[in-house]
Amino acid sequence: MKIDIGLSRVSALAPNSILGRRRVYVRWSPWAIALVVATLTVGCAGSGTPEAPSGTASGTPSAAAPVSPTSSTTDNSTTANSTTGKSSEYSPPSVAASPSLAPDDAAQSPQTTALSIDTPLPDYLSAVLDQVKQQSQVPVLLPSSLPDEITSDPIYVTVEGDADYYNLTLGLVPDCTANVCSVGSLSAERGGEAYPDEFSSTVTLANGISGYFSPMACGASCSPPVLSWEYDGAFYRLYLKLGGEDAEVEAQMAAIANSAITAGPR
Repeated sequence: MKIDIGLSRVSALAPNSILGRRRVYVRWSPWAIALVVATLTVGCAGSGTPEAPSGTASGTPSAAAPVSPTSSTTDNSTTANSTTGKSSEYSPPSVAASPSLAPDDAAQSPQTTALSIDTPLPDYLSAVLDQVKQQSQVPVLLPSSLPDEITSDPIYVTVEGDADYYNLTLGLVPDCTANVCSVGSLSAERGGEAYPDEFSSTVTLANGISGYFSPMACGASCSPPVLSWEYDGAFYRLYLKLGGEDAEVEAQMAAIANSAITAGPR
């Protein structure tokens, strides 16, 4: 079929039609011509070979290229170093440091505090401490308190001593140095030792120190209960006129000795 397209008409020659070789003239309206032209244009455009996808010459889809570990894309395992071109190991985000405790918070935080050995002395002992230290080079061990049974009356302390010895007599009157006017005494002697058969029992004191106790003993006169121990090369004795059962007195005197030992040299 041959088609001639003019401005106002289309002629068609159909040799095998019932019209034979008669030329037929068909008048086309402008919109019909536009429709035919559009149809022919679309048909020609669609008859070409499809363009191959970008990245391949044959039009066959290619497999996705693997991503190189050193590509510019950053993943969770490596981080590119822009200056050296090397990959460094991934470092997880650091945890923010805990804020320092404010003073109020620090006060509530539990803390371990060392036990202070600077325990106070009774007035009657602190009044003579400097005198004892001036007279003797023996470490001065004094208790932080004495039982009320001993201190119910005013105590007058008489000091005796030399470089290797001191003795503090706890008297009921000034300048008392005898058993009859005293309620006890505290003494220390460098290189001293127990008298034969002086003690009847052993007691463990503070810091694992061994103590030696003897209850009140009476003969021509009565000797008050005594507790002794060794410390830093010196032998200490504590005499106190305490009443009660021997075990009770021993416990009381051990507690007094412990307070002197744990306080340390004054």
